[in-house]
Amino acid sequence: GTPPGLPADLAWIAEASDGVDRSALRGRVAATPRPVFPLQGRDALAAGIPAGPGVGQALARVRQWWLQEGCTPDAQACRIMLERG
Repeated sequence: GTPPGLPADLAWIAEASDGVDRSALRGRVAATPRPVFPLQGRDALAAGIPAGPGVGQALARVRQWWLQEGCTPDAQACRIMLERG
């Protein structure tokens, strides 16, 4: 994913290079809630994935899909992807 400070940092860099005030943009970036991945290890266990490294691997795979989808799929959609393997 995008590092948390990157959008604001890019606004500062652009402002330094062209002098255009981007304080409003930085404010919007700061006010935007960061999306939270909706699954945890217990979701993987409930889906029948045995405890161990497979839990983390399965969650990483679903999280990658979730990021590619713009962090918009909800917990139910993520559980479906988790169960599909």
